[in-house]
Amino acid sequence: MTRPTQDKTELTHFIAELVEHTQAGTVGELFGCDEAFYTNVERTAYKLYQRSRYDRARVLLEGLIALTPTRAYPQLLLGDILLRQRSYDDARSILSRALAAQPRDPMTLCKLGEACVKAKDYDEARTHLARVIEFSVPRRDKHARDRATALLRAIDSLSARAAS
Repeated sequence: MTRPTQDKTELTHFIAELVEHTQAGTVGELFGCDEAFYTNVERTAYKLYQRSRYDRARVLLEGLIALTPTRAYPQLLLGDILLRQRSYDDARSILSRALAAQPRDPMTLCKLGEACVKAKDYDEARTHLARVIEFSVPRRDKHARDRATALLRAIDSLSARAAS
């Protein structure tokens, strides 16, 4: 293991351990973090994500999740990064946590459905993807709705091929 990777791993474990041992409020509150700080970290992580700097974005997102474990957006973005890195089980896990925070969010449902498709769990994928259609607002959630529809068609095609 290289030193930067080891440092990142140690930092991630330290932050997670700190969260576990904290009784009052979030760790972020204890450190004096506010909404502006969280939003700035999210923006920075998203910019790294846009430039395909996934490892750097992951460090920021994992730290932010440790500071604010119920905040959905960092979990959604981390889940998408894990999907792109083909870590489907890890993506499902973190996206499930994001969904617990926002159970009707079409993009989270769509990404979780996609992770299930990639992991070949088609029944669970159908459930999440059908909920995208149910909860999406046509103009606002067009991307999630279109992606869910395409993934549902792909599942149907795979099922038809498997049946023949």
